[in-house]
Amino acid sequence: LNNHLAVHKDKGFTCDVCDKGFYRETELKRHKKKAHAIEPESAENRFLSNTKCRDCGMEFKSQMAMRQHRKLQHGTA
Repeated sequence: LNNHLAVHKDKGFTCDVCDKGFYRETELKRHKKKAHAIEPESAENRFLSNTKCRDCGMEFKSQMAMRQHRKLQHGTA
């Protein structure tokens, strides 16, 4: 019941990349992973080499995700 009631409250979790709102933190984490190729911070992820966007500094786990971001967000290839 508490989970169901949470759906009817304000969207308390906002994506810092695209400002989309979510009711639950787990939904925000899933969105960031799928839409922006951003993994939640963990001890394991801190040691992975990330690729940074040269336009805004946003980090990605792969070159492909970074290129897609640059194309969509900055209009570059």
